[in-house]
Amino acid sequence: MISFITALLLVLNVHASPETDAIKAQSGCYKVDFNFEETEKTDPNYPISSKPYHEWGIEWVELDYSSENEVHLQHILVTPQGPLKHWRQEWQRNPTQIMSFVGNNTWTTGPISKPIENLWLQKVYQVDDSPRYECAAPWNISAENSSWYCKAWSPLPRREFSQRNDYNILDRGNFVVLNTKGWVHHQRNEKVLTTPEKTEIIAKEKGANKYEKIDDSECAAAKTYWKENKQIWHDIQATWKDIYAHHPDLKLKAQIDGKVLWMHLFELADAYAKKTEYVSKVLQKEAHDVIHNFMDGYKNRKK
Repeated sequence: MISFITALLLVLNVHASPETDAIKAQSGCYKVDFNFEETEKTDPNYPISSKPYHEWGIEWVELDYSSENEVHLQHILVTPQGPLKHWRQEWQRNPTQIMSFVGNNTWTTGPISKPIENLWLQKVYQVDDSPRYECAAPWNISAENSSWYCKAWSPLPRREFSQRNDYNILDRGNFVVLNTKGWVHHQRNEKVLTTPEKTEIIAKEKGANKYEKIDDSECAAAKTYWKENKQIWHDIQATWKDIYAHHPDLKLKAQIDGKVLWMHLFELADAYAKKTEYVSKVLQKEAHDVIHNFMDGYKNRKK
C-alpha cells in the first residue's frame, strides 16, 4: 500500500519522467562548436568539399514550457551585436501525427504509421517558427549518457542554403547524446537530389554540434532578451499553430519583395517590441497576413 505522500505526488504529477528530464537537461548556457565534414561522394561527378565547416558561439537554451508529456526549448544566440532568436525545438510524448518535409519548400501532415510505446516526437522550427522537420523515436535512458536517434528529411541547412544548388534535401540522421559537460548533436547526413524522374544521394557528411556548459552569466543578455520578447514570439507561434491546424499540407514561397519569410516576421516582431503595450489578437492577425502571403496558392484575405 503506497503512502499518502506518494499518492499525492502521483496525483500532482510532481515527478517528471526520465525522458522529460533528459530533454530539459539540454537547457542552460553553452559554448557551442559547430562542425561538419563531407565524408563520401556517391555521384562520381560530384567533388567532395575539401574544407570542413567550423563555427562556434555562445547560446542560451531556454526551458520555455514543460509538462509530463511536452517540453519546449528556445535557442538564443549571443552575438557581438546582441541576442538573436535562433531555432526552436518542441518535444511531444506519444504523438499521433507527424509533419514531414517532402522537398520544394513543402510539408505534409499524416498519422504516425507504427506507434510504439513511449515515442517522443521532436519538432524543429526555424528562427521565425516556420517548420523545418519532425522526427519520432524513443529515448535510450542511462545513468551516463542518455540518447535519442531519429532520421528525417529536412530543407538545406543555413550554412549551405545560399551556396549550393546541387541537392535539395538533407536526409538527417540525428543523435542527441547527453554527457557530463552538456550534450552533443551528432549528425550522419545524406545530401539528396530529388527530381520528378529520380531521387539520388550525391554525398554524405558527418557533423557534431557540441554544447558545453558555461556559467549562466555569459548568457545574461539572452535571458533578458527572451524575458522581454517571449510574449511577441508566443503570439507568432500561436499564429503558426492555427495555420498548421487548418493547413496540414503547407507550401511556402521562397521570397516576397526580395525578402525571405524570417525577415518579414522579424521586422514585425521588432516593431511590436517597441510598443509599450499591444493586443495579442492584433499581432496575431498581422502575423497571419504575413504568413498567408507566403503560402503558395493561397490568396491573402481581405483586410
